[in-house]
Amino acid sequence: MKLIFEGECDISCRERLRLELEPLYAESNLTLDLSGVTFIDSTVIGELIRLQKHRTGRGFAPTTVVVGPGPVRRVFDIAQLGQIFLVVPMAGPPATGEATRHAFRGLQDDAARLDGISALGS
Repeated sequence: MKLIFEGECDISCRERLRLELEPLYAESNLTLDLSGVTFIDSTVIGELIRLQKHRTGRGFAPTTVVVGPGPVRRVFDIAQLGQIFLVVPMAGPPATGEATRHAFRGLQDDAARLDGISALGS
């Protein structure tokens, strides 16, 4: 399974992120593509580590995390997350037969939701 993330992922995304990740605890082969993420904070890192702890408890190999060059890669390097995850550079196309889906698009989803709420109040 490959899950794709985009945009800014921070504490405001935590609950949605947890809902996206919990079903993946039992996924034996998992790739999280963060190459489209422009910002990540410690809250999100904590949720990713939580995911890996549950998967490790089931005997699964480390989750593959795809990161592009830039701030997210820097966070992964500084926090030495390569000791927990299999961190790889930009992703190619999904493997044949690999299930792929977009998780959420960070704060862009929140902005669209808030715009819809504002329109309702007008």
